[in-house]
Amino acid sequence: MKRFELLIGFLLGFATLLVIFILSSDVAAHYEICETTKEGAKNCARYNVVSFALREVGIFLDSYSGLVTAVATAFIAWFTLSLRQSTDRLWDAGDKQLGLLKRSADISERALTELEAPFTAIKIIDTGLTKKTTEIGHDFGMLKFSVTNDGRTPARLVELVDTTRLIPEESGNPPPINLDFRSRDTMPYGVISPPNSESQPFTRNLLLYHMNELAADAIPLRRNVIFFYGFVRYETIFKQSYRMGFCYMFDKFSERWLLSGDEKYNYLEKEG
Repeated sequence: MKRFELLIGFLLGFATLLVIFILSSDVAAHYEICETTKEGAKNCARYNVVSFALREVGIFLDSYSGLVTAVATAFIAWFTLSLRQSTDRLWDAGDKQLGLLKRSADISERALTELEAPFTAIKIIDTGLTKKTTEIGHDFGMLKFSVTNDGRTPARLVELVDTTRLIPEESGNPPPINLDFRSRDTMPYGVISPPNSESQPFTRNLLLYHMNELAADAIPLRRNVIFFYGFVRYETIFKQSYRMGFCYMFDKFSERWLLSGDEKYNYLEKEG
């Protein structure tokens, strides 16, 4: 469009100079046009200079109408092409601006959901295993735990899948829980782990779960290790679903449940 503006400015400037020249020159305001007859007489007519100039311009344009039409057509085509190119550049700039806005919105949304999302873990409240005072071994009782949340938004608990298992020492970790397995411990709507807090406590009866092992060996932890592991499913206020895996091993020397296993057991994955 700058070339078109320059052309218009040039034409306006030329027209202005022409008018100034006509008005300021010593040329008479009127001019005679004479025609010689066959008899040699002259017939002269008086014309205004401006009118005469316009008349001559009209005659010129009429004589070269084809050329004028071609020039005008070429000018219109050039103007149309310039307008099209300018429009395309505007569309490209608009598309780029929309792309930047979308990217900025995506980054803002991701930052919001990630920074404000819950950060959950399993907290052991009561080990459920008490060292006997009069003899060796441990009493199996009630394991108590909760789901903590160190994030800034609440986590709505959907499902809790867990188990305890005795594994012979030096045998490594127990086999991971199949993710397709579903327990009956699904949470009703409204069970949450509040931000910077923890959920209601959950209990597991270790005596009931391992009655057969205790019947076979009164001191099962003498040659075995007990694991508590599983996963928790929860939803965020951003309508996102997560699965958090955990695995604990009871250390009979420190009398504590310690994290055990790799990312197959301890993980946080987004679902859906």
